Amino acid sequence: MSSYRNVFRATTLFCVLIAGNAFFSAFGQDTLRVMHYNLLNYGNFTSSCTSTNNALADKDVHLTTICNYVKPDILTVNEMGDNNVYGNRILANVLNTGSKTSYEKGDFTNNGFSSIVNHIFYDSDKLTLARQEFVDKDLSNSNIVRVLDIYTLYYNDPNLATTLDTTFLHVVVVHLKAGSSNSDRVDRDASTEALMAHLDAKDLRGNYILCGDFNARSSTEDGMQNLLTHPNEQFRFLDPINQLGSWNNSSAFAQYHTQSTRTSGGCFSGGGMDDRFDLILANSHVINDSANISIVPGSYDALGQDGNRFNGTINSPSNASVPVGVANALFEMSDHLPVIVDLKFSGLVTGDAELDAQGTSVVFTNPVMDDWNLQIANFKGTVATLELFTLTGQRVFTEQVPANGDQRLIYRDAFPDLPAGTYVVRLYNENGWSWASPVVKI
Repeated sequence: MSSYRNVFRATTLFCVLIAGNAFFSAFGQDTLRVMHYNLLNYGNFTSSCTSTNNALADKDVHLTTICNYVKPDILTVNEMGDNNVYGNRILANVLNTGSKTSYEKGDFTNNGFSSIVNHIFYDSDKLTLARQEFVDKDLSNSNIVRVLDIYTLYYNDPNLATTLDTTFLHVVVVHLKAGSSNSDRVDRDASTEALMAHLDAKDLRGNYILCGDFNARSSTEDGMQNLLTHPNEQFRFLDPINQLGSWNNSSAFAQYHTQSTRTSGGCFSGGGMDDRFDLILANSHVINDSANISIVPGSYDALGQDGNRFNGTINSPSNASVPVGVANALFEMSDHLPVIVDLKFSGLVTGDAELDAQGTSVVFTNPVMDDWNLQIANFKGTVATLELFTLTGQRVFTEQVPANGDQRLIYRDAFPDLPAGTYVVRLYNENGWSWASPVVKI
């Protein structure tokens, strides 16, 4: 077996040539809830946000009330203090309370000068964090105002140990520069431009959601257009509820505003509900349900936003969209509302398949393995040929598979040192049995 390099470097495929009819199994659907929330200086004390008017003990109580109501499987946050102690505190005091003990978090990242950072928390009963990375420079290699974090999670399919196959989700978390000046807009533009260039360069195709406080007054800002009109459709982001436009201080967007929860108040920004700063965007695979993850229709929501809050507060007059205690917690916790969306993880086809004259196509994607390997048991009674092609049709590997019925393991060292990308595997024999599938090498 090849030596372990980076975990999750490539795709694994298992194919069995058998006599008889094809048969398949699939795991059932599951729905996971994502919540994004700007926590308003959680653990970051300033001249306006102090340990008195923004006390951590109080914020823990309010955040617990909100999380117990929403029950997020993935929680992404902005404005957490730049010390790992605060992520651990949220785990201990908010998420892993009562009988719940399964929440975990990503690693702490920062650019060395920002006092507030992003973070991710997830239910490890349902998800595993495969890797994470970040972007901290613009295209001219200058510092951007805050790190842009990219986390890759995979679903803990109950059949994972048998199928070695599951579905991945890339979660991008951003907190773009606040303010309405031209320099603020330029900074937002530089940040999202750098993000999209990074995604293009890595070319890790699949399911993406983008969560954050974008601080944009309009979707026409360059910083937003970099995301919404990116030429590479694989990474172009879309608004799940299609509510783009100039939402700043516009009553037409009252149902979607996320900031501010109050009209005035010291540590908290005032002005009432008049901006759609906080969003969860998704790429086309998620929007179109083309890669085993989709958005549950009607699930996208700014918690507590009933459309009757324009330039007003979240808990007065009475807010019937959430319980009174939740409305009060939203008022006291932050000057932003959390944004929520439910994701449906669809069943993946897995199992064995006969390869007959017509060919039966079985696609395995996103396995959880340290090495790229192809496992073939050939019961057809004749030698089969395995070939690997680039998408331009160049054959880069070929090998004969004996018809002895034994399991044949071909590890990554058997293949050329190929660059990351998508390849096509073809398997056939002299009788014409043929099978081909794209293999995405991560």
